[in-house]
Order: sequence, then C-alpha cells, then structure tokens
Amino acid sequence: MKLADAMAPNRPGVVARPSDVAVYRAAPRQPAINRVLNAVLRSPLSGAVDAWLVLLTVRGWRTGREITLPVQYAVGDDAIWVWPGHPETKYWWRSLRAESPVRLRLLGAEVTATARVVTTSTEPALLAKGRRAYVARFPRTVSAPTLLVRIDVPSDALARARRATAVPGSGAVAVIRRHPLGAYFLFAYLISWSYWIPTAIAGGRVSHFPGLLGPMLAAFVVTAIVTGRTGLRDLARRMVRWRVPARWYAALLVPLAAALVALAALRLAGQGLPTLEQLSDMPGLPAVGWFGVLALAFLINGYGEETGWRGFAWPRLRERHTLGGAALILAVPWAAWHIPTFWLDTGMRGFAPFMIPGFLVGMAAGAVVLGWMYDHARSSLFLVAVWHAVLNMASATKGTEAVAAAASVAVIAWAVLVLRAEHRSRHADRSETVVNRPR
Repeated sequence: MKLADAMAPNRPGVVARPSDVAVYRAAPRQPAINRVLNAVLRSPLSGAVDAWLVLLTVRGWRTGREITLPVQYAVGDDAIWVWPGHPETKYWWRSLRAESPVRLRLLGAEVTATARVVTTSTEPALLAKGRRAYVARFPRTVSAPTLLVRIDVPSDALARARRATAVPGSGAVAVIRRHPLGAYFLFAYLISWSYWIPTAIAGGRVSHFPGLLGPMLAAFVVTAIVTGRTGLRDLARRMVRWRVPARWYAALLVPLAAALVALAALRLAGQGLPTLEQLSDMPGLPAVGWFGVLALAFLINGYGEETGWRGFAWPRLRERHTLGGAALILAVPWAAWHIPTFWLDTGMRGFAPFMIPGFLVGMAAGAVVLGWMYDHARSSLFLVAVWHAVLNMASATKGTEAVAAAASVAVIAWAVLVLRAEHRSRHADRSETVVNRPR
C-alpha cells in the first residue's frame, strides 16, 4: 500500500477502500514491549524513560475505540513531534485528521492536546521544521522522516518537556545529563562494587568502609557533569548545613534511646551490660574510642551514603513522587547496593537468611525517616549523616549487636508514624481543595 493510499481515509470526501477497513478492523495486538513500556510509563519508574517516551492515546477513526501506545518524541519550538517509524506498517497515525484531539501522559502528567499528520506533500516547510527538531533530539535517526505527527500541547506542558529533554553536549556526557538518576546509580554501584567484589573474592577480611564512599563520589561526579559548579556548591552547602531547629537534633537520640532501653531490659533480665570498649568496637574501623568511632562513622558511612542517596537521588525522586513512593523506590537500589557486603567479614557476612526480610523492611523504613528528616530539616545532609552514624553506633558495634533489633523496631515504628502523618496531610489538602473549589 502506498503512503498516499494509506492516508486516504483521513481525507475529507474520500471513501476508504474495503481492504483499508479490513486493515483497521484486524489491527494487530500491541507488541509485548509496548505493553511493558505502557506499564512502566504509568508507574513510579516512569522517570527512567519519560524524557524520550510518551504515552499517546488516539481514537480510532472508524471503530471509535481508544488506542494507547508508547511513542518516542522530540520537542520543537512550539510543538511536540512524533515519528511513526516505518509508517506503512502503523495504523494509529491514520486516525489523526486535522487537529484531532489526543491525550498524552507526558512526564508523569496527563495532558490534553491536538495532533495532525504532516507530510512532504501537504506541508513540506513544516515537516522540515519538525524533522530538524527530531533529528536534533535523536541524531542516529536512520532516515529522514517523510511523515511526522505534530502534537500541540499547552504552553506549560511544552516548557516542562523542553526542560526535561534539553541536553547540551554529546556522547556519554549527553546520556548522563539526560538520565542523571540512572547515571548516579550506575556510578555508585561501579565505585563501591569495584572495591567490595575484589575484596570478597580475596576472602573478605579487609574493611568494607572504603566502599561506603561510593555514593558520595558518584553524587559529586554526576553533579559536576549535570549542573557544574553551581550544583557542586549547592551540594557542598547542604553537607555543612547544621543550623536547623533544635528538635531535629533531639531526633538524633531516638536510635540511642531505643538501644539503651533494650540494654536496660537485658540488665533487668540478669544479663551483663557491654563495656565501653565493646560499645566502641565497630567492625571495619580502628579502635579510637567511642567518640572517635562515631566521628569516623559520620564522615565515611554517614556522608559516604547520605550525600548520594539523600543529597542526589532523593530530591529527584521527590519531584514526582510522594514521600512514601519515593522512599519505596529508593529503598530498592539502596538495599541492593549492599549485596557484596554479605561476603565481607566487617560487612554483613554473619547475616542469617531469615534476617534478610527484616533487613529489607529496615532499609525501607530508614528511607522514609531519612527522607522525611531531609525534607523538613532544611535539606540538611549534615543532620541525616549524623543520624545515620548514630543509628550505626546504636546497632552495629560489638556492644549493641544484641539490641540491634530494638533500634530497627524504633525506626520502623517511626516510619509508620511518618507515613500516617503524610497520608493525613495529603487527605486534608485534598479535602480543602474540594471545599474551596469554585461552584
């Protein structure tokens, strides 16, 4: 079928041939990859692909049924452009008559728009304009498109799409700038695992602490590439932001308080209390006293992890997700990042398999509490790094191994309270919006 014949049903006064109608009625089911991308673009993981994919919903010209499919898009000066690659094998674009109404799921938001087909024979100048935008966005486009779909969206949606897809540079730099969160995860794993895995292969007897610096180094590398000196200065300022309300420093004592209560309970049960030397003995760190170990845990473990997970990844996740959703998403790569330490003596080699579910729940709860503290305490990385170090002192020394579960339970209970409070706050905001809605 020629391209002109394929477009015939869209031309006013042209009757579709029976063979064309049969093609529309027998349109094949979407490929499995399309169904997967459809699900991803509607999920909290959409941020991984929505800078270059959008969900487009069109209405079939004859059946009236809606068709939703993921399509690659480019942002032009005044519109969004889509190329139906190999258009002679596609059917959805043929339903787009002049200014046809369509819906987009663009960057996590539903957008109402209009779309129309532009070809070399109908509007060659406009097609050339769209082609320039498309090729600039996707330089490896195999052939010059002879047909594009122009989608006119509201100005605010167009501005958001332009910001999300504006990628200066080329090659690897452009990829990192286009996918900063994915690049951060890749670098964090690469840096930490390049130390932990050889250490595990060699027997796992060397300290795991140097590998904990991976997330911080990854955050600095990706920030330097994506936002340059401005971003690095902002990250450094958040790392030393200690002026926060006193109640947040009081919150630092919660893990210690939980551990002390548990130790007191053990004492009442007739068991002995750990010595100061045991409380100061954290596997992987030298014996430099309780405060010295706390300082090292703060600098290496606290800053090493929190600068990346909370300082870089968390703000980007919070742009599109609720506190609970962002915490759940972040908990997955954060927990998986620890995997090699299960083969290290100073890491988590001693973890029994039945303890792993508790570890995962604890990681999710920690993501909630740390994210909540970061959001409400002026984005202070100093504070969350100290809290992380204090939690480790309350659960990861030789003297607190027996009461580590108490500190974890306290964090989990804290996370539940935070999520309930956030849920009530969102519900109250929605109720106020409904009450104040103009009638």
